[in-house]
Amino acid sequence: MPEKCRKVPERYEKLTNQENKILFYVKDYGEIETKDVVKILDIKDRRAREILKSMVHKKFLRVQRRGKNTHYVLSK
Repeated sequence: MPEKCRKVPERYEKLTNQENKILFYVKDYGEIETKDVVKILDIKDRRAREILKSMVHKKFLRVQRRGKNTHYVLSK
């Protein structure tokens, strides 16, 4: 389903367009890595990590695995 057709839950209305794209990606694929964010948002690695860190702080995402490749999943 195209992003424009998706109804955004009320909890997510205050998120940025970039954050919503990340949430939709995680919903579709189950997890996301920094390199995925870089690719889908066409941003630099450092900015992608900042956005993901912010989304963890806001409790939209949580860290699934740490190490060489950190994976993020939806918070419960």
